[in-house]
Amino acid sequence: MAEAPDERGEQLEPPKLSERVEHLAPPASPQPQPQPQPPTFGERIEHYAPPAYGQPFAPVPPPTFTPAPAKRSHAKLFLGAGALLAVILVGALVHATASTSYDVALEDFQVATQISAEAHDVLRITAATATDAGLNADSIAAASTPELVDPVALTEFTSAADELAELVVVADKIDSDRSTFEVARKPTFAWDVWREASDLRAHILTHTSETADADAAQTLVQQSQGVLTEKAVVLFKSAVAAGPAFEAAHLSARNDQVIAFRVAREDLDVFANGVDSASVDKMEILAAAAIAVTVSEQAELAEKAGPLEAQRFAAEAFARSLAGGVLLEFDWSPIVNGYGQGDSLGGLTTWWSQGDNRAVIELSDSTARLWPSDRSQALVAHEVGHAISSKCPTMLDISSQDSIEQFATAWALSHGHTAGGNGVSIYGYPPQSVIDLAATCR
Repeated sequence: MAEAPDERGEQLEPPKLSERVEHLAPPASPQPQPQPQPPTFGERIEHYAPPAYGQPFAPVPPPTFTPAPAKRSHAKLFLGAGALLAVILVGALVHATASTSYDVALEDFQVATQISAEAHDVLRITAATATDAGLNADSIAAASTPELVDPVALTEFTSAADELAELVVVADKIDSDRSTFEVARKPTFAWDVWREASDLRAHILTHTSETADADAAQTLVQQSQGVLTEKAVVLFKSAVAAGPAFEAAHLSARNDQVIAFRVAREDLDVFANGVDSASVDKMEILAAAAIAVTVSEQAELAEKAGPLEAQRFAAEAFARSLAGGVLLEFDWSPIVNGYGQGDSLGGLTTWWSQGDNRAVIELSDSTARLWPSDRSQALVAHEVGHAISSKCPTMLDISSQDSIEQFATAWALSHGHTAGGNGVSIYGYPPQSVIDLAATCR
């Protein structure tokens, strides 16, 4: 079959064996065409235009491409990000560690501060108590005369007080030198936090050391005050023990003052047991009572002074030797109980039946003038018989003056005083039973 020319008159050549022969087939359903992509940066875009009318299509040259720059490696990006994250994590860890260290140091500091404050509070209270004790000790020492207390006990007491005063000075210095560090607000940056934590730990050591010093000082002050208390008790006991010797040195003192001294001595023995204000009061009362005894004695000695002074003292000493411990006070007058003129002897005794064991004996000057005659001694013995009735009030009828005089006369006779003045010439000779009974009252 002859080949038909194309519209332009060109002859179609039969396909070569190597060419693929397309067999016509019904058209397939339309397939989606790929959308054109925008050109890559750097690529050259070729613009084509149809050839001029009547010109054959010119061959299209292949497109040329400029290669795009190589992209960054994802591995490098990951390494950089990882390094940055590591730095951040390390920084956060460092800051957290510093913050934790600071918090622990702060808590320890607060505990150390509290312990130190409590130790210094105890020290301050102990020192204040010791200061009061020292002032009381000064008052006690001032009231303690060598005549009233044992001089050795007084020396040991004052030495203990001086030692306590020195320790109080040291304690006050320790308290006043106490650290006053105050914690500032927690810093922001890690290096500042580390520094502040280190400072806190240094102050913890300071507070710990100050606590130890305060505890040691408090112990020393407390021990010293204990020694002072012991020495005070020894001093008080010596004052109590010195009482009889003090009275013996002031025999002419009046009874009221001597009794007040005895009461003060007993109160000191019972209530004074340290260096407190009560002990000071008791010691000062005793000292005042001792002064009163001395003053009253001086007044009595002034009254008894004169030509008959020695005889009066001799008669008083004789009476005390018979009185069995009854406290005697003597008054001397020219006339007593209506007697005293010439060679007459007068005597009068006032005594207490309520267990006071004291009496006031009045004697005429003639008794001293005739001393030591048997009559004078017998009269004094009769008066002491009245005085000693305060020790034996149940041996006589104290409501009857006759019974009272009979007992005094019997008592003088029981001592062998048979001379005039013993009461027989005035009150009669008592029954032997009364004499025997009176002899048991000594």
